[in-house]
Amino acid sequence: MPKAPFSNPPKFTRIFKTEEKGSDVNLAVHLLNDAWLNKYECAVIISNDSDLAEPLRLIKQQNGKKIGLISPLIQGHPSREL
Repeated sequence: MPKAPFSNPPKFTRIFKTEEKGSDVNLAVHLLNDAWLNKYECAVIISNDSDLAEPLRLIKQQNGKKIGLISPLIQGHPSREL
């Protein structure tokens, strides 16, 4: 990745990227699907990903499911959307 501030010619450094992709979408799809199929009464989610706010709202409003939410943060602030 290029170093900041950018220089000409650019200087680069090697990094390790440890980001996951798609797990929030997979979790939301399975939570919604299982709610529609009435496979659970209550779900407990450990996340601080605001992308889950709308699926969780739909599950509670349309399916009447109870949702417990635990933020895994040690420092920082939990998502306001959740």
